[in-house]
Amino acid sequence: MGKTKKNRNAKQGIDTMGVSTSEIAKEISKPQTAMPIYESNDDDTDWQTMLWEVTKNARKLYDGISTLCLSYTEKQDAIAEVAEITYDDPAMMIEHIKMMAKRLCQVPGFRAYCSKLGVGPDCVAQHIIFDGYAKVKAVIERGLEPVYGETIVLFSMPIVGYELEPVG
Repeated sequence: MGKTKKNRNAKQGIDTMGVSTSEIAKEISKPQTAMPIYESNDDDTDWQTMLWEVTKNARKLYDGISTLCLSYTEKQDAIAEVAEITYDDPAMMIEHIKMMAKRLCQVPGFRAYCSKLGVGPDCVAQHIIFDGYAKVKAVIERGLEPVYGETIVLFSMPIVGYELEPVG
């Protein structure tokens, strides 16, 4: 048997289908936009982008402090401050939080777990929304208990104007 000569000049690795590595690197480094979580009938889901932008910038006001350490009034103040800058009508931010909270409360077991720990599901949902897109997505995919556990007892007060719903 003869030896096979290796071509030392041959490219190694995955097939890039003729796309240069610099183009691939550019595509990978692009910021990833959050996918819509709330499925609505209208095509206008741009409000979700604004919502996540506000929550991200509101958290930045307390950079380095865990959101679990923030009171509901600190979260209210941060959201109000950032919503004033981001929204033409800051009252829409409240509606957007309520819409997203409604979606979170539909997660299987969400309301039951809140009830078990004696906290209002709408209040808990608002605090999770404040924590941002990644946390909301994690709760939707994995459930409330695995993601937050008993820390939700800290979320007993609403961030935006809800009538407190009775627990139980």
